[in-house]
Amino acid sequence: MTESQLQILEACPEAMILVEHGKPVAWNTQTCRTLDWSSKKAGVDNVWEKRGGMWMLEGDELGLFESKVDRVLEGSASKMRCVAVRRTGSVFDAEWKAVPVGDGIIMLQIRDISERMVYEQVIRDSEQRFRSLARHAMEGIAFLEDTQIVDANEQFAILFGWQELPIGVDILTMVNPRDWQRLGARKYARSRVELQGTTQQGRIIHLEATRSLDSTTNQTVLMVYDITERKRTEMDLLQTKERFR
Repeated sequence: MTESQLQILEACPEAMILVEHGKPVAWNTQTCRTLDWSSKKAGVDNVWEKRGGMWMLEGDELGLFESKVDRVLEGSASKMRCVAVRRTGSVFDAEWKAVPVGDGIIMLQIRDISERMVYEQVIRDSEQRFRSLARHAMEGIAFLEDTQIVDANEQFAILFGWQELPIGVDILTMVNPRDWQRLGARKYARSRVELQGTTQQGRIIHLEATRSLDSTTNQTVLMVYDITERKRTEMDLLQTKERFR
């Protein structure tokens, strides 16, 4: 490699390896840090070795790895996530990307994504907990952008008589617009307000609702609880009282 090419390789923040017919011929300092290689000697003789090399592949990963490598050798860029093995034997979650740059010559980039994988797992676990909580909650929960529903739990759909989640539906077709406007008034922020709603079948229902703003997504969070039976009981008691008078 020329001096300028080596400087470009060294300037990259990720581990970069120049591969010729599978053999690593040049790499930057970040590669030494990431894979525990020395500046003079690589940790493997062939970067595409499937077993006992720099990758730990299991099950379906083997077939996927082979197809990705074949794609690279045929002249197309390719990338994959898998476990990488350092020269010392320790492992880490990696994402590699290979780009053909000449006849049999490939530029291989390796990124340590261990922290990202942990973060993504935390997000998945958090979403799963939310889904479980939302699924078993007695309240109907909906997330809205402006007045359009972008997400909701099953209880919300059940309250309004929907067989599926009413994603994309305007909330003003489901609740009384005046009640909705009143719910959005500042003095009622996070307070329970009674709404009149209409099911998909046209039945009138009475709801107790709270409305708040999720500062992280800038979405409106609507929580509703069915009080139709309570309202009917109140009306029956009022009528009984009037008859008694």
